[in-house]
Amino acid sequence: MRLGPAQTRRRSENGWHLPQALKLTDKLREIVQDVEPAASLNYTKHYIGLKVQNASMNFVQFMPRKAHVIMLFKVAQTAETDEIIGDSTLEPMKYDANWKLYRIRVDEAITAEERAVVRFLVQRAYFEYTGLDRQPAVALAPTEESH
Repeated sequence: MRLGPAQTRRRSENGWHLPQALKLTDKLREIVQDVEPAASLNYTKHYIGLKVQNASMNFVQFMPRKAHVIMLFKVAQTAETDEIIGDSTLEPMKYDANWKLYRIRVDEAITAEERAVVRFLVQRAYFEYTGLDRQPAVALAPTEESH
């Protein structure tokens, strides 16, 4: 018996069959991969999360809709982050204090400035989720001292 959210395929009858929103999700995934290169999309019934080395790592989640994608960032609310989001042209939604999630609506016409704000939020979410401040090495090489 499998525990956890139901797994779905990308284009199943009951799952994700919104081609325009899925193309946008793929573009946004590229921004996430700038921060965590090993991240891949993990399709579940109600949202699209992230997998890193076959383990769920949902510091960012995607909720595709017909004309846009709602991105959720697992970040504690701060005045600095509120100001950065407020000054951008992105369309913020109400902060979810229960789950500590910033929610932002992103449409197909994402500008370079909006990409920079999304990348900032991805970095902040990654840092808060993992405690790592920079890109992790893809594979750690053994040191001479460890032999």
